[in-house]
Amino acid sequence: MTNRRKTIFPLTEKQFLNFLKFVTEDDGILAVQCFLEEVEEGKTIDEILEGEQTDTSVISFGNPDPYVINVTKLDKFKFKIFFGCFPDPTAGDSGTWEVSFDENENVTDAVMVGSTIS
Repeated sequence: MTNRRKTIFPLTEKQFLNFLKFVTEDDGILAVQCFLEEVEEGKTIDEILEGEQTDTSVISFGNPDPYVINVTKLDKFKFKIFFGCFPDPTAGDSGTWEVSFDENENVTDAVMVGSTIS
């Protein structure tokens, strides 16, 4: 586990998962697909964001804590979400979206405003 706990706050878990499912179709950010695969395997959001426990008996070249997330509330139902995955210093991708939700926590609109692929 990292020293700095990652959080999806101020989003709820339902909003975060609805966001990931909404953007996976069109935006092509592999990090989103990878995260959803881990959820489908039965991991919780917190477990995934904790990262993997590293085995200190071996040299690790990958990043055991690859996901990055930052959520900024723009309005009551609108958020700016930066999300990505960088398993290695030279590999990964991320996106930044402005996402609107309805009162039932469903995505009504998501616009990608930036992306990074390395």
